[in-house]
Amino acid sequence: MAWIDDVELNIDKIYDAAGVEVVFVDRDGTETLLTALVEYDLQQLGEEVQVMGATAIVSVRKCDITELPRRGDQFRIARKYYTVDRTLTSDEIEHRSLVA
Repeated sequence: MAWIDDVELNIDKIYDAAGVEVVFVDRDGTETLLTALVEYDLQQLGEEVQVMGATAIVSVRKCDITELPRRGDQFRIARKYYTVDRTLTSDEIEHRSLVA
């Protein structure tokens, strides 16, 4: 087994234990039900203006969403919509997006 297989197996365990059910809605309106990791109550200082806004980071497995989440895509979490501001990181296993 390659090391990446070990990493993916452990990531799956984390998503199974700590993940929440979300619906990803792309800008074309296509909905995808999946499990995500959500980090709430983060604060971001605006880059162009000095504004504090409540944000969250949503991590999704690349096997669930192959394309990079784009600005304007949404995640519906417990009946609340969060809009993707930007994707912070993306690798072979997962995408991590900043949402508001």
